Amino acid sequence: MASGVAFGTAMAGTYAASRMFYSMADDGILPRRLAPLDRNQVPRVAVISVSSVAVVVVLAWTFATNIVDAFGAI
Repeated sequence: MASGVAFGTAMAGTYAASRMFYSMADDGILPRRLAPLDRNQVPRVAVISVSSVAVVVVLAWTFATNIVDAFGAI
């Protein structure tokens, strides 16, 4: 049950963040490369970008001993 809730939350966050990236790119705040929609009106490049950032954050957090180690270089 908890894994289903976690998965649903992650999918909702990915959807919202990718639409935010798309809107910001469409307004010129982020690179225009994130703005195009595919034939199903999905901002595919933005979805892939958000998912890639999420994977990096999860891996950094997983393999670090604490949050300072994970993001100390930033």
